[in-house]
Amino acid sequence: MLRRHDLSLELVQDHVYTEIGHSEFFSGIAEYAAPMVTASGVFTGDEVDLWLQGLKTANDDGVYFGGCNYYTYIATKPAG
Repeated sequence: MLRRHDLSLELVQDHVYTEIGHSEFFSGIAEYAAPMVTASGVFTGDEVDLWLQGLKTANDDGVYFGGCNYYTYIATKPAG
């Protein structure tokens, strides 16, 4: 994509956010996303509720795991 737009990659920054054992961030995202997942029709409300209960149980039992990778790209375009 950078080449297609005549951009030069200057810097890449990566960040991994992980919660192991107990969750605050990812469990909140799951609660927030649950109605949208149900509304998508991909999963039923019962399936989403079961998913949320599994996450809550894992959190309560100290065996929760969640992670995301974030990447930032700094690119420049030559003058002219």
